[in-house]
Amino acid sequence: MRKRERVIERVQFAIEELLFLSKTAKLEEGSSVRGGVPICWPQFAKRGPLPLQHGFTRQTRWRLLSQSKDSASLALSPGDVKKDLFRLGEGPERCYEEGWELVTIVQVCDNCLDQRLVVHNTGNDDLEFSGALHTYFQVSDLANVQVTGLKNVSYEDTSKAGRALGEERFRKDESDGVVFQGETDRVYAQVGESLQLQDGHRTVHIQKEGFPDVVVWNPDADKAGGMADLSSWRDFVCVEPAVAAKPVCLQPGKRWEGRQTLQSSVDPRL
Repeated sequence: MRKRERVIERVQFAIEELLFLSKTAKLEEGSSVRGGVPICWPQFAKRGPLPLQHGFTRQTRWRLLSQSKDSASLALSPGDVKKDLFRLGEGPERCYEEGWELVTIVQVCDNCLDQRLVVHNTGNDDLEFSGALHTYFQVSDLANVQVTGLKNVSYEDTSKAGRALGEERFRKDESDGVVFQGETDRVYAQVGESLQLQDGHRTVHIQKEGFPDVVVWNPDADKAGGMADLSSWRDFVCVEPAVAAKPVCLQPGKRWEGRQTLQSSVDPRL
């Protein structure tokens, strides 16, 4: 079994199905995984110079630095990335050809997952990037789910319906919790450190550091129908710590770190 598959399966087992993994996911180099926690970098969606959605890191094999029963550390640098994923030209995308290193550290315990992403600018020029920990949460049924901790936060509705609204796609969330009725694709800017995903009697506590934004996503039936590697859209919700609304500009020699800690609990009274 490949190292990438072992890490995903170990994390899933340790946290008792906290994370979703599509039954038809492609666990191979060159494919983005529909499940777990794909790392989007150096851009989120198409908010950057690269033509590739979410950048190239989620489609690239990372180097395993260390592994134990409860943790794994992996790294990625320009030499690990296939040149056709850079699709280098004469524009600003050339800055990713050299001068950076990523490290991600994953630790698991009972019903808990902690993940850090460290970006190191090893070059001589400023490094600009966006990205996300594209976390897929396993849920009992989408109808039972709401995400709290986003009340009074401004967001951009990037769903198909939202894009049709023009400038009106920028809104403030005045609800007590985000529920899922149709395609949901929202980029929340400047979000607090704590959120909750409520799924019936279970609550997933999401604690983030370093990432200023949060993305909430579910494709709904119509969009999911065009994704051959997505087995069931009703069984997951993505809540993603992100750098999306505004990119980070990292000076030479500096490091940036983002982190999420996920803890699942069950209310015995329900």
